Amino acid sequence: MTHILVPVDFSDCSRGLVDRADELARRLGTELRLLHITQPPGGSGPDAQERLDAESDDLLRDLSRRTTVPTQVETRHGGPSPTILDAVGDAEMVVIGTHGRTGARRLLLGSVSEYVIRRADVPVVTLRTQHRPECEASSCASCTTHVTPCEDRMRTETTG
Repeated sequence: MTHILVPVDFSDCSRGLVDRADELARRLGTELRLLHITQPPGGSGPDAQERLDAESDDLLRDLSRRTTVPTQVETRHGGPSPTILDAVGDAEMVVIGTHGRTGARRLLLGSVSEYVIRRADVPVVTLRTQHRPECEASSCASCTTHVTPCEDRMRTETTG
């Protein structure tokens, strides 16, 4: 196994996701690759993109310090779902977080993890947070209603 791809959004949930992926990688004897996807800021110019990329790289390196296995970090640009699929490359597995939304909320907000599960050519392990119904955030990265970090409320589901 070459490595496990772990897309992260720098939310509280990301720490738990990286910890669980690290545990899995350690058991399987493989490496991790942490991936963050930025969307180019509209009309802000190349300097804004460079600052965004540098900030992403710094945050990825911080997350990688939590791991016990060799870990690579990577920042890419684009829409999350297709960019994650493009990044799979020679990864043997993807470990991705999911909010567990259903019904109209999932249809309105979309589901990056569902897109990856349906289209990836490798197994996908999802780590589901206990989404709070009162949360209106479109992602954990923009959520401000957490009482405790998501990592304390994670349940593992496996697909693939």
